[in-house]
Amino acid sequence: MKYTHKQSYFINLLGAIMKLHLSVNKSSMNGYLNLDPAPIDPNSQPAFTGSFTNLSALVEDSECTEILADDILDYIVAKNIHPSLEYWTKLLRHGGKLIVGGTDLYEVAKAIVNQSLKIREANELIHGTSIQHISQISMLDLCELIKSLGLNIIVKRTNGFKMVIEAVRN
Repeated sequence: MKYTHKQSYFINLLGAIMKLHLSVNKSSMNGYLNLDPAPIDPNSQPAFTGSFTNLSALVEDSECTEILADDILDYIVAKNIHPSLEYWTKLLRHGGKLIVGGTDLYEVAKAIVNQSLKIREANELIHGTSIQHISQISMLDLCELIKSLGLNIIVKRTNGFKMVIEAVRN
């Protein structure tokens, strides 16, 4: 695969893309191809202007050993979550790991009902602050989607209202 100068910025020192970090408004991570449409420091990392569901100019199928998308689902339209997960699964090598997550809507709803979360705070979690969130999903629904793709879930965890699931492609 031939890369443009801008694309080569993202490629690791070995010249092969092995790990992807898909994020919105986060810091770049060493050893990853960092794709972020709104990077915290645009001077050190160019903004990604493509689609998280069409990375064919950068990555071939079965090329990634890991895809880290641990806080990205809030920024994907709800109807596109399943196709996005399906596409990222195709990018993984067999034995490759998908780490995905976002805001667990079930935990937010539970906190609202229990009155341990104020409505204003819930609105920020659901709709975002500086960058608008466009969808939410629960841990249970996300696990079902991941399993439907033939991935084996190895870790499920929540930290407050954030959920992360790690799964491996067979």
